[in-house]
Amino acid sequence: MTLFLHNDIFEYLLLHIDIGQYDKLKNVSNEFNKVFNLRYLIHNKIYNKLIYIRGCTQHKILNIMEKFILDKYKLKKNKSILRSILKYGDLMLIDVTIRSGFPIVIEYLIELIYNTSCKKYRDILKILNNIYCNSNTDIILNNNKDYSDISTFIKVCFNIFKDFDKYCNNTSILYKLNISVYVFMLVKIMSNSLDIDSERNLKNKCTTDNLFKLQNQKLDEYIEFINNPYYSKSFPKYYSKSIINIINNLYISIK
Repeated sequence: MTLFLHNDIFEYLLLHIDIGQYDKLKNVSNEFNKVFNLRYLIHNKIYNKLIYIRGCTQHKILNIMEKFILDKYKLKKNKSILRSILKYGDLMLIDVTIRSGFPIVIEYLIELIYNTSCKKYRDILKILNNIYCNSNTDIILNNNKDYSDISTFIKVCFNIFKDFDKYCNNTSILYKLNISVYVFMLVKIMSNSLDIDSERNLKNKCTTDNLFKLQNQKLDEYIEFINNPYYSKSFPKYYSKSIINIINNLYISIK
């Protein structure tokens, strides 16, 4: 097991050695390899520790995420995707998300945007289903900071919405639909967590009830939108049907 799990060693290295030196240092010896080989952190997607290494930037983290996605789906790199996320998503908000307990949410966003850009409808559906099915392990909200961090990432998504028409080549409807469903999932995850933590739910009941009511209204609007013949002809029938099924599971019961 990597020595990065020993916090005293890890924290010292973060402050003193630039990430650009790690590839050279890991080849010095077996012991150095255990310390400076970042494979463990990258393979296990521990981006919130990786970001603290000296010289590691938000852009480098997103590049690591992108490489995994390109290899997974055998896609060609699209330089505009990360550039647009960094430009429109707000670098400070992205940084907060990377340092949170669930930086995987950014990787999901990149994965969704890449497959949307290629109109890979079946993969889009797999991604959305995977996000929701794995939310109990990937996106765990334990305290008020976690709720704040997930809200911060939702702001990233909203910021990206504002400028879709500038850089997505007349496919903004598909982008907005897919990322909206992703945001709806995150709000539903917040709701599920609050149901478990009833004490926190009582403290935030007014704010959360308004958010959940708004979500339910928006879900109604999106179902109406997908069923509109003017727009529905833009999507395969199996995709529209599946998206509606997903949306129907994202309504929130307000007590």
